[in-house]
Amino acid sequence: MKKQIITILSIACAITTATQANAQNRIGIAENQTGASERNPVPTMPSKPSTVTSSPITITPFCPMINNVNVIDKSHDLVILGWDNTANFTSITVRYALTGSTNYRSITFPGTPNPGRFTVTGLNSTTTYDFEISTVCPTTGQVSNWTRPITVTTFDVPTPRLSQIRNNTRILLTPNPATTTTVVSYQVPAGTVSQLVVLNLAGREVFKTQIISTEDKTQYTLDVSGYAPGLYFVKLSNRNGISSERLTKL
Repeated sequence: MKKQIITILSIACAITTATQANAQNRIGIAENQTGASERNPVPTMPSKPSTVTSSPITITPFCPMINNVNVIDKSHDLVILGWDNTANFTSITVRYALTGSTNYRSITFPGTPNPGRFTVTGLNSTTTYDFEISTVCPTTGQVSNWTRPITVTTFDVPTPRLSQIRNNTRILLTPNPATTTTVVSYQVPAGTVSQLVVLNLAGREVFKTQIISTEDKTQYTLDVSGYAPGLYFVKLSNRNGISSERLTKL
């Protein structure tokens, strides 16, 4: 009986010893594999850098409006508009319509150099108009917004203009319209010194001369052959006052 017990215990010990040996062998193999992987690491592919995509910024060109639009003068059939002329433009457009209407009439003219003023003619007397101005910028070709409306009511005939032109020295232009020359006639005392000035629609001086009267009635032949067709203002001034008449050049 004792021999059987000893035999069983011997067998159990042998099994335990074998199991421990197998476990140690497995640990050793795992350690060897770990060491080998550390000595010879498996190469890995580098990660692709992330790409940042930015949307392009679109900048819309901007064309500024002209500033300080105002009424320089007016009569029963015309309005002279003025504004700051500190900047030049490819072109300037003035449009106008009866107040409350959108049936505009537009007039476009060069903006280089900026004239700073423009005369709108052919208006009806005692009529209220709205005037607006827009520009085209030279570098971008962009068109500005319209300025706020300027409301003007023309005078009744024959109400004098705002500039208080006195007609003590009334002038007469013959012929009018003219193609080559027109005779400026007026009546002043002999020896009176008068200044004759011709202005275009933009208010620019195109001619100026001084006349000394030798008799009570004076005539001066004005050469307009070199003028561009259009409307001009002939103004005569002396000690007796100022007179202005419109001249149409054909």
